[in-house]
Amino acid sequence: NANTNNPIWSNISGPDFLGSISDVEFGTSEQEIYVTFYNYGIDNNIFYTLDGGVTWVGKEGDFPDIPVRSIIANPLSSEEVIIGTDLGVWYTNNFSNASPSWLQAFNGMSNVKVNDLDVRDDNMVYAATYGRGVFSGQFTTETLKKDKIHFRLNVDNSF
Repeated sequence: NANTNNPIWSNISGPDFLGSISDVEFGTSEQEIYVTFYNYGIDNNIFYTLDGGVTWVGKEGDFPDIPVRSIIANPLSSEEVIIGTDLGVWYTNNFSNASPSWLQAFNGMSNVKVNDLDVRDDNMVYAATYGRGVFSGQFTTETLKKDKIHFRLNVDNSF
């Protein structure tokens, strides 16, 4: 209820939260929350809750031990989630699995640090990088595959 005159603050951190939080994103409601961490050597850099933070589930799966800077779920498919990392954009098509499979999206950005991801109402995704500019792509209903994820350098200032 943060948008009211009298918000009530609650600690919803998980018992396995270690390190520094890099991103917090809501899903389809305030009960669905994604949290990422940007530390090396911790068990999970990706957490998810469906109950507003009462319980948290680690979603790192087979993701390597590298910092995660940002996270965005495909608004057209709840199974598809992309993350911005120190090695570009990674994605999964099976986020609801106990141990999701993560793949690097070889998408024209190379191994550049992606500090933030954002999605517009028209499902355009923007990836803000460290030193390489802003890249854009678009979520669709088609299942993500390595050869289907394409980000291009964004030269359109309309976002």
